[in-house]
Amino acid sequence: MEHSDISSMPNILVHTKGVHKLLINLQTNKATGPDAIPAFILKAIATELAIVLAKLFQLSLNIGEVPNDWRDASVVPLFHTSVSDAPVKHSSSLRSKKSPPTQSKGNR
Repeated sequence: MEHSDISSMPNILVHTKGVHKLLINLQTNKATGPDAIPAFILKAIATELAIVLAKLFQLSLNIGEVPNDWRDASVVPLFHTSVSDAPVKHSSSLRSKKSPPTQSKGNR
């Protein structure tokens, strides 16, 4: 084996307590992602769900693969200007909003 000048990344550990905290702090007034699971449901079952999600996230990190479903998102154009400024003449007044699955949102 040759010596490499590239240092390896330390292992990342996912803790149930941290996942639970993220679930509890989800904003219930935000739209759901492609999974269509409302945040209030995730919050209601946060204690049980945190255990399963922590194991799932840790496994994904350990094997170095992200499920295809986690890569999906809904992209919706949003106007920068108010409705009174319509009609919009330039695409520069638009921005996109990417909505990942709710489980991967964290505290956005």
